[in-house]
Amino acid sequence: MIGDSAVAQMRGNFKNTIPYINRFVGLTSDCQEQIDEEGKYISNKITFGKDKKLNFTIANKGEMLELVPEQLYSAYLKKLKKLFATEEDKVDVVLSVPPYFSTIERLALLDACKVANVNCLRLINENTAIALCYGFFRRKEFSEKAKNIAFLDMGHGKTTCTIASFTDKKVTILSHASNRNLGGRNFDYLLCDIIGGEFNKKFGCDPRKAPKARLRMLDQIEKIRKMLSANSEAVLNIECLLEDEDLHQAYTREEFEKLIDPNIQELKKVMIEALEKSKLKTSAIDCIELVGEATRTPIVKRLAEEVFEKEKHQRTINSSECVARGCSLMAAMILPQYHVPPFEIKESNPHPINVSWSVSDGKMKSQTLFPAGNNFPSVKSLTFDGRSEPMDVGIAYTSKDEIIEGIPQLLARYKIEPPKPKEEKFGLKLRVQLDQNCIPALDTAEQIEEYIEIKKIPIKQDAPKAAKTEKKEGEGEGEGAKKEDKKEPEYQYEEKEVKKTRSTQIHFKYEHHGYGAQQIEDFIKVEAEMTKQDNVILEYKVLKNNVETYVYDMRAALDTVGNYKEFILDADRETFLSSLNATEEFIYDDDHTPDTLHQRFDELKKIGEPIKARAKFHEFFPLRMSDFENHINNFFSQAANIPEDSHITKEEVTELMKACEDNKNWIATCTENISTLPKHEDPAFDLAEIEHKKNALIDLGTKILTKPEPKKEEPKKEEGAEKKDDKKGDASAPAPEDAKEGEDAKMDDAN
Repeated sequence: MIGDSAVAQMRGNFKNTIPYINRFVGLTSDCQEQIDEEGKYISNKITFGKDKKLNFTIANKGEMLELVPEQLYSAYLKKLKKLFATEEDKVDVVLSVPPYFSTIERLALLDACKVANVNCLRLINENTAIALCYGFFRRKEFSEKAKNIAFLDMGHGKTTCTIASFTDKKVTILSHASNRNLGGRNFDYLLCDIIGGEFNKKFGCDPRKAPKARLRMLDQIEKIRKMLSANSEAVLNIECLLEDEDLHQAYTREEFEKLIDPNIQELKKVMIEALEKSKLKTSAIDCIELVGEATRTPIVKRLAEEVFEKEKHQRTINSSECVARGCSLMAAMILPQYHVPPFEIKESNPHPINVSWSVSDGKMKSQTLFPAGNNFPSVKSLTFDGRSEPMDVGIAYTSKDEIIEGIPQLLARYKIEPPKPKEEKFGLKLRVQLDQNCIPALDTAEQIEEYIEIKKIPIKQDAPKAAKTEKKEGEGEGEGAKKEDKKEPEYQYEEKEVKKTRSTQIHFKYEHHGYGAQQIEDFIKVEAEMTKQDNVILEYKVLKNNVETYVYDMRAALDTVGNYKEFILDADRETFLSSLNATEEFIYDDDHTPDTLHQRFDELKKIGEPIKARAKFHEFFPLRMSDFENHINNFFSQAANIPEDSHITKEEVTELMKACEDNKNWIATCTENISTLPKHEDPAFDLAEIEHKKNALIDLGTKILTKPEPKKEEPKKEEGAEKKDDKKGDASAPAPEDAKEGEDAKMDDAN
């Protein structure tokens, strides 16, 4: 569940509700310190499997079911898919992740996408998405000269400070600094711990150890914290917190700031670290942008202005939507069906990455291939001359700095077995990529062989000159002379050695911390089964609501002043009302099943639907008959006024008038029958039959009355007249001589 409904669900069913799912993906039993930290904010039981993977235990259909965080996150993604109401089974998404996420945590999210049948185009760092959202829509405000902005994102559970450099064409991420365990909830938990301890001393019962009481305290303390952002004083008031004891306590903003001072000092370290990593002075920072709900706390605002030496902070982007908008922009940039103005993102790798390989004596050699600060995506190559033996390759973090305890340094292992080379000179070439998700991996392995190819290169030589021949007497130039045959130039060939290379792709085996294809398939089956169960429950809720509505509506309509009481016998009405009351009790009985409820609903509708049909018939019968009669009179009037010389035949007029008479007689008969029929009995016809007869008359009348007139034939001309007309109209025929002379005479007279 998402939003307010999820909060309400957590309060009512906290044992089966797992919040902060993305903070658990990729963790194992080795990450106990981080799991203990997260355990302060959840009420669910955590266990570990044989593979050290973390499991959540939830109740499902009366049984306890263990699910890994990747399964829970995939369910969350499927819920988001429903919000889009897309017809496509697979959707393209860009997911945001905290910048401090390790490769293992990123792989876990990609596995969750596979289970949810979501195509993840890219994992983008949250603060990079914020910077993209900030810079893309302000391109016109920037120039070629870089403008440096600091983004402080302090949310509910984590804090990240990012410094980015903007121009009109790109954004460059200069630094990220994070504390994954510092956010607004830490302020709340600190107060909860202090207040819970005081409550325990006063009343002898500890609300911190009672999950429901602790959740109520955290919820109310969060409200108090937000109130103190705008007010100087707030009162914490929780009735019957534990063992019927109430909690009443007032706090001032000054007291609150003193209590959370340890967290504020941690926040200061994050901002200073980001500044140091960027290698910029505070004077080079143009402004600081605050994002996240915890940054509304006054002391956080003041601290940000103090560290970056700014008189005032900015809050010009939507804190709730900026990450999502950045992800949407990134997706539009990747997908070909969208046209987005170019805006480059330059980001570097926070953790140095090492590549190691086995040598002939069984030892391992290593090299830092992607140092910290290396831009990604990036591809680098390693070449091993004369290497034909199998090779073990490992990709690992160079150090454990900035990685939580328990996340292994070794990220992936590869087993490469080159084929037997065919040439004397050969080597092995490895291409290692740091992809767009900031995940390192071996991309390709190739065997490169060099060989010599003999090529024949043609050498052109001039053709030998032909001997001169003497002309014979009587032969003119070019006449009778035989053309000399042109001789083609002769070619000789020179052999030359040309160096060439041949590359052969090598398939390799690998191991990484993500799930295998079979395990993903098993997760998909479990998810499909749970989705099916959810659909059954949702359908049952809809059915239950429909039955309840039907019972209430029919009972009200069958009341002594209801609309339906005339359309059923009194004895039958009492019996039906008893059935409705029994069904109401049956709805709230937990012993029934969806099938039995369906059966009861069908039994009610067998009696109730005919009643509703009779009521509807008697309500609309006069209107339908009146409308039908108007159409009859209209067509009869038009047929009676058709002149005798009309193109409409007498037979057609007679047919239309007869149809009008027949329908009029049918209306009279039906009206008489209905007037004497008791309302609790079904009529011999229904409203649909009236509509059918009316439409048949309309079709017949329209066909006859709109019949087009036949085209009039033009009278034929006599043969002699046609010839005369042809001569008059023939402009090319010569004029008679006397006509010409007459014309000349007229011209002479005029002169």
